[in-house]
Amino acid sequence: GVMEGDLDPTKGMYWTWQSGYIFFKLEGCLKVVDNNKGLFTFHIGGFNQKYPTLQHITIKPKDLSNKIIINLDLLFKNIQWKQQSDIMSPGEKAVEFSKLLPSLFSF
Repeated sequence: GVMEGDLDPTKGMYWTWQSGYIFFKLEGCLKVVDNNKGLFTFHIGGFNQKYPTLQHITIKPKDLSNKIIINLDLLFKNIQWKQQSDIMSPGEKAVEFSKLLPSLFSF
């Protein structure tokens, strides 16, 4: 049910302040990030009718032995690190970011 199991807010994928789930979360540290510690934080999700971040993908495995590959290099090449190193709420930047996500998945 809602707020149980993997949907439990204590699992770190729910914004209690924004009242919504995070669909994609990526955090880390890179030298190219233009802030004092090089930190980046992308929490994409929530629900805002004006700024929909939910993206649908269809993956058809050739057989059950295939593994899903997430190519973060494609994502990293499309981020303007000097201008954007964090997204923490629904909005225009979150929508732009979310549109990159379907292309990252393959078998």
